Amino acid sequence: MTEETRPDPEALLRRLQEEERKARRGRLKVFLGYASRVGKTRRMIEEMQRRQERGQDVVIGWVQRFDSAEASVPSGAFPRDVSSLLAGLEMVPPIEVDGRQEMNLEAILARKPSVCMVDGLAHANPASLKNAHRWQDVDELLDHGISVVTGINVQYLEGLQERIVALLHEGKRETVPEQFIREADEVVLVDVSPQEVNERMRESPDANRARWLAPRTLWTLRELALLYTADNVDASLQAYREEHHIQTVWQANERLMVVLTPHADGVDVVERARRNAERLHGQLVVVYVTPDGEWSNVTLDQRTAVQQALALARTYQANVDVLVDVDTAAAVLRHAQVHNVTQIFVGHSRRRLLPRLLFHTTVGRIINGAEGIDVHVTADPRQRVVARPTPSVPEDTAPESNPVNTKPPGRGHLKVFLGYAAGVGKTCEMLDQGHELKSRGIDAVIGYFEPHGRVETMARVEGLEIVERRKVVYRNHEFEEMDLDAVLARRPAVCLVDELAHTNVPGSQHEKRWQDVEAILDAGIDVLTTVNIQHLESLNDYVKRIARVQVRETVPDYIVNEADEIVIIDLATRALLNRLDRGVIYPPEKASRAREHFFREGNLAALRELTLRQGADVCENDTPHEELPGNERLMVCITENASAGALIRRCKRVADRLHAPAHAVHVVRKASAVSTVAEKHLELARLLGMTVDVIEGSNIPHTIVHHARKVGVTQMLLGRSPQTGWRDILYGSFIEQVLRLARDMDIHVVAHR
Repeated sequence: MTEETRPDPEALLRRLQEEERKARRGRLKVFLGYASRVGKTRRMIEEMQRRQERGQDVVIGWVQRFDSAEASVPSGAFPRDVSSLLAGLEMVPPIEVDGRQEMNLEAILARKPSVCMVDGLAHANPASLKNAHRWQDVDELLDHGISVVTGINVQYLEGLQERIVALLHEGKRETVPEQFIREADEVVLVDVSPQEVNERMRESPDANRARWLAPRTLWTLRELALLYTADNVDASLQAYREEHHIQTVWQANERLMVVLTPHADGVDVVERARRNAERLHGQLVVVYVTPDGEWSNVTLDQRTAVQQALALARTYQANVDVLVDVDTAAAVLRHAQVHNVTQIFVGHSRRRLLPRLLFHTTVGRIINGAEGIDVHVTADPRQRVVARPTPSVPEDTAPESNPVNTKPPGRGHLKVFLGYAAGVGKTCEMLDQGHELKSRGIDAVIGYFEPHGRVETMARVEGLEIVERRKVVYRNHEFEEMDLDAVLARRPAVCLVDELAHTNVPGSQHEKRWQDVEAILDAGIDVLTTVNIQHLESLNDYVKRIARVQVRETVPDYIVNEADEIVIIDLATRALLNRLDRGVIYPPEKASRAREHFFREGNLAALRELTLRQGADVCENDTPHEELPGNERLMVCITENASAGALIRRCKRVADRLHAPAHAVHVVRKASAVSTVAEKHLELARLLGMTVDVIEGSNIPHTIVHHARKVGVTQMLLGRSPQTGWRDILYGSFIEQVLRLARDMDIHVVAHR
């Protein structure tokens, strides 16, 4: 072993001591919310009840109390729903400090339970107490080997204060260091819709003193909490990959890389990528490659222009790198692989090249070599198409819950509980909501639910009316399906319908359960329903790459996107696997098979991150956002290629995140009919809500570009196409021809994945 590779003894000792400290330290579980009344305290208490039932020694160290001047609300009292939940749980009595009750840290340490619940993590302690902050109390409990379950709202995280000040016009004095949360063993989002938060505020005994937030502020805080949790999951996922030496990259998060070149407008490319990164909730990387440290291959003007683009990227907090390499394309592709980049942005060159030379340029070599990475060639800003504006709803006339909602009058209210896998708790949450509605005198019934033999789920059905199922005989076997006609005849105010993506038995009124739900909503009946992220049609290819499973039962994105409320049901991945191992989700033999296939930790973490980011997209749709110049309009070119389905889903996914209309275009020769294969792809595009155009033309590249200009397309998505004959060799491939013809629009070359 050389001197350079021999480990430093002191550093090795420090690392061993840190590992020993962590091994002795208790486990920290954080429930993260975005506002008061989202339900963090309830989730924490329910967690303590479950742990106590499993034989763990648990105590309640602190539960948030009312601090009210209202005569009807005693100061120091618990909210009513909290008091009932606390029954049967041991509480450590608080201490009196300066006329206020505070958590008794010394009593908890003396009691030394296995697990302690501590509400209000960001609380500032009185000066007379040992620690200045409650999170420091929690840290001390952890150091004594006591595990802690705690809760905090996203606006109290120290690392987010700049964004919180911009949003609320004030910072929080009581904050928790970012690193403390990042080192937690579990961070779980507690999510409810902003509509429900305000409803709970109105019903609260101290409603007169509660701080009310504007609906749009709640949407933004919720988005922030979802993205923070998603980033936390992403960091854990990367650590898991490194620990297990896994090469597979799960792409739940977009990572965009700008490649600056001397012959393109770098500032424009950075701006374009930055706006896309914001809409996609993605990370931004900017690189420039020079053959030496002297920038000897560019003129002074070119160097100045590149440096201006790099400076702009730094103001946007992008990761900026200047690489030294004689082969620009090779250096870019290596850098992209190392940083798990999903999209490369590069500008159209100002130089005009012969057709057959295009793919010998840096841009051409990047397109050819970017395996598994999309390449986004941005338009020449001097020629860029400006899309026709998309009609929008004025802010002062938009419904409070959804500024872009265009729901027909009289249609029912749709609430979707969205999870990432079986067993996270979607059905239980739906049933709990059913009981809550019934307790308020609302006529709620179960149209269909699937217990899967789970005791916890079946126990929640008691007390709720169930509409009798319809029996269907198919191939000599009897099946039970939701009886749509019976639900419509019963006409409740609210109907609970489990498993939205279910395929009905042949012979049913509709092929899919989501179509049954549409019929119930059209009848003016509200619906609560459940679905997992893998069943969204536009994510079908993502899920296949993550889980290596082709999900056959899917739901059109618009069904979920146009829901009046979407609630993310979150659960830590290892907690879900623990449920699986305890037989809570499946019987032992089925659980064992699930562990080997879909329920692998990496798969579940990637799906969880994808679900959280989907929730953030929903929030972003309901809050004001910076418009891309002239709006956006996307178009995807459809062929008979088997990969066309993935291309359509990718286009729809990007269009939704950019709030842009999307067109699917198929070119046929004159007097030719659309083939069966192409029609299948076009039907998928229709299902996803895209505008479908079938146009005639003998020269496909010219026909497509002409049509794109006609409808005002700003971004065109193409699949990769290898050179196949003398015409491609002479005139260039399809992509080369489109790139030459369409310098006025962005060309998005989608990778095969």
